[in-house]
Amino acid sequence: MPPFVARDVSGRLQDLLQVEEFVLIIGESTAGKTRAAYEAMTAVLGDHVLVEPQNRDGLAAALDAAQNSRQPCVVWLDDLERFLGTGGLTRADVRALVEGGRHRNTILATMRTEEHARFLHSGHHSADRLGAETRAQGEDVIRLAHQIHLARRWSAAEVGRLRAHDADPRLSEALAHAEAFGVSEYLSAGPQLLGAWQAAWAPGTHPRGAALVAAGVLARRSGMHRHLTAQQLADAAEAYLEARGGALLRPEPLADAVAWATTPLFATSSLLLPDGQGGLRAFDYLIDALPKEPPPAAAVAALVAVSTPDEAIDLGELADGWELLDVAEEAYRRALNHHPDAARRRRALSGVSYVILERDGAPAALRFASDLAREYETRLGTMDPDSLDARSLEAWNFHHRGDSARALALVESLRTAIGSAPGMDEQLSLALRRGAAVFHAALGNHAEAARLSSDLAQDWEAYAGPDSPSVTHSMVLHAQHAGDAQGPGHAYANLQALMDDARFRPGTRAHRELVSQVAYRRVAAGDYAGAARSFAAQAEAWAQEVGAGHTTVLFLRYELADCLGRDGDPVEAVRILHDVVHEYETLTAADPRLGLTLRTRLAIWIGRAGDPHDALQRLRRLAETSRTARGVDDPRTLSIRRHAAYWAAEAGDVPRALAEARQLLADCERVLGPTADLTTEVRDQHDEWERTLAQAT
Repeated sequence: MPPFVARDVSGRLQDLLQVEEFVLIIGESTAGKTRAAYEAMTAVLGDHVLVEPQNRDGLAAALDAAQNSRQPCVVWLDDLERFLGTGGLTRADVRALVEGGRHRNTILATMRTEEHARFLHSGHHSADRLGAETRAQGEDVIRLAHQIHLARRWSAAEVGRLRAHDADPRLSEALAHAEAFGVSEYLSAGPQLLGAWQAAWAPGTHPRGAALVAAGVLARRSGMHRHLTAQQLADAAEAYLEARGGALLRPEPLADAVAWATTPLFATSSLLLPDGQGGLRAFDYLIDALPKEPPPAAAVAALVAVSTPDEAIDLGELADGWELLDVAEEAYRRALNHHPDAARRRRALSGVSYVILERDGAPAALRFASDLAREYETRLGTMDPDSLDARSLEAWNFHHRGDSARALALVESLRTAIGSAPGMDEQLSLALRRGAAVFHAALGNHAEAARLSSDLAQDWEAYAGPDSPSVTHSMVLHAQHAGDAQGPGHAYANLQALMDDARFRPGTRAHRELVSQVAYRRVAAGDYAGAARSFAAQAEAWAQEVGAGHTTVLFLRYELADCLGRDGDPVEAVRILHDVVHEYETLTAADPRLGLTLRTRLAIWIGRAGDPHDALQRLRRLAETSRTARGVDDPRTLSIRRHAAYWAAEAGDVPRALAEARQLLADCERVLGPTADLTTEVRDQHDEWERTLAQAT
């Protein structure tokens, strides 16, 4: 190992380790995070016991060992992302470790910049996005840490210190390339390995080895940070081989591919890192080095087939982001059928239902929940937690169908049933009460919704602590429902009042949620100028933090454009939306659903700005795109068809608009049901045009 050259953050890192319980070093792959952390730890915490879990499965035992140790411990979490997410490290785990042990324990962790962004900012690309629950849990942990950022490129001062070690040939060579690469990056041979991987796709070289590496990178990007067997990677790699040309590449035998991928190519690291027990894992540098293109569905499905139940939930969330809905359903069902924890099965159940709702519509999602509830009740009994979860899901799907009264009746019956049953899951009880609040509000019972939300905030605090996101979320719901019960304008005032609560301090997820809700309340009140200012400020703040091309920024600018248009400036709305669509089109692996949303809104504002014919042509193309990509019965396809019919009428062809609305109404009633919001909107539009034509004749 080369001699250690102190980094600019080394002194500060040592100081922090002596006073802070949780220190996190963030930097790009091969920035030198692990070495800097190790040297600082040995310098100031050398008398501590080192506790290092190998993966998420070993985390609980490691935390328990540290808490019960007779000596102070350092819990070493290299690549923190491996320990976050479904079934991983929680805020409560961190607090218990640093506050509940016999001694002052310390958590020392490292994390790649891109993984850090995934948990805090939900990534630029669909490949980066995590599900809301996974992201929230990880964000809660990350925000507890004192964070230090380590740059990949070395500073002039660091390079100056490096020159004192130029007698070491490895450091001397790295010094010669310091302007082009980071020193640690060059020492780990990251750029050279990346070049070797890209060259290996050539026919007759190592295409199967390259495909194995691609599969390994996909596994790491998907949250599978453990080592996988060569055969498991080979199964996922087959889809990459086929996409590149299959047999035309003349792929080598699997054994040769593994040998090539695991051989240190430049006397340092290899593309796939073996664990000595037949397992392989992709080299970190490769994960961030290439653009994120949508993966082949078959490759993701192969990973799902060998995933743990926790990994399956993460894969389901990511597959949904990639619009691989069949694979997402398969992943969630795997977790639903195999996860030992009821709360995790509840999450998987919700995932299956959401995918079916997204792909097949509300009636299909309701059938799934109803059929599963009956199956569980027959097999497990009516009071089994899984049966109760399925019935709760059934209630939510009634609500999605527009039947909130039936949803409320079902939830109230479940609350009555579990109220008299000992040992019921407290989270399920709280979730049912949240559903009751939402359904009451949908039915106009705002005072009762406010009362339930207020009680929920208090009970969530007692159950999960004052910092739980469920507490602040319930507080926001209470402010809205109480305001709706009081009358126009009060909800906005109530939300504004929450700004003074310390739990909604700037920089927190709760503050972002609150600011967003205040803006939407302004929209609902017709204060489009005020809402536009809010969305503009939010977009600017997010852009400074994550970049102007981030999907969150694009969506906020989408909302800004809509508000400006409603405030009387449709031309400016069109200009902003043109820019947003252009920015979206530069993204790699961007979510097609977001693209449809942005382009649909652009077409609408083009029509409102005075060009209904252009709007109509754009919407018809979008409807065909959606029909081809998502199916004729997809709710987005139906919605775009409604807009196209409207602009056909605005362009002067009311008979054509009426004919399209008549067919669309039949499709909406069949797919969504007669009471769904879109069905009602189409019916009203259809009836209006029918009256218009009747009066004209």
